[in-house]
Amino acid sequence: MRLTIFRERSAASVVLVFTGLGALLSVLGLFAWRHATPLGRPVDVGIPPPPPPPMDDGKIGYMYIIDGYAYIDGPHWFPATAWFLLAGTAVALTISALLVRTGWRLVHGASGEPGERWPIVTALLAFGGLFGLAVSIAGRVAQPRAYSVVQAEPRDPENPYPDSNFIHYDVGPTWVTFTGVGAAASLIVGSVLLLANLRAAHTDGGAQESAS
Repeated sequence: MRLTIFRERSAASVVLVFTGLGALLSVLGLFAWRHATPLGRPVDVGIPPPPPPPMDDGKIGYMYIIDGYAYIDGPHWFPATAWFLLAGTAVALTISALLVRTGWRLVHGASGEPGERWPIVTALLAFGGLFGLAVSIAGRVAQPRAYSVVQAEPRDPENPYPDSNFIHYDVGPTWVTFTGVGAAASLIVGSVLLLANLRAAHTDGGAQESAS
């Protein structure tokens, strides 16, 4: 059985940078999905009615009067947290492994060594932007939903949950804002790499292999 292993420190750096960025974007994507993605129709949790009062004084019945609604909770953290973290880090790990396999390395920019400063930043920027766009699409496919006991319709669009402490922001078209945030986070990581004098270099060797 032949296994592909990354013996070089420069190859491992590519995997570490992309996987770390993938984990960071996963956390940002989770918060964006929960707090900035347009909410779907609330889930009516429902409550059982209280037991009827004793019949006395000639009373023949009773009734409930419900005014407004009671809010319980925002979109559930789980299993969304697991999905975002697993998907984000898995995609980042796969991309970094493909880059290493095709010969890309992350090296210090010592004088006389091959390598360019901007390819790694461009790759990170593209990865972050596409990740943000994917979060926006995921929010349309699986909308976050609030959980309430009593739903009152129509609700005030300016303040749909007046009795809750759930924080939700309207950030405009998510495909624009989420893509921009993902690209900005990646640009920050890329800038740190530039300040550390790291750059991308392409070799012909690719990943090293050994038999086991």
